[in-house]
Amino acid sequence: MNITFLVPSTKRAIGGVISLYEFANGLSRRGHGVRLVHLPVAAGHIDELADIAWFGFEPGVEHELVRSLDDVRLPEADFVHRLKS
Repeated sequence: MNITFLVPSTKRAIGGVISLYEFANGLSRRGHGVRLVHLPVAAGHIDELADIAWFGFEPGVEHELVRSLDDVRLPEADFVHRLKS
């Protein structure tokens, strides 16, 4: 299964986002295709993956950094998850 998580990633650790990162790692370890789409919707959003070097991702987890919400293009997926605010 291909799974996409829409994540409001920031340079500081946030509990709900860390949970999504853990879910992504677990699903990847189980053989699922996982992509994190890092959205610029919170103050302090990341500009590059190095900004969240405090978390260790599984090698199979793919990342897409979105610079503007106008540029969001979701990859093909069987399931898409987003956090509700």
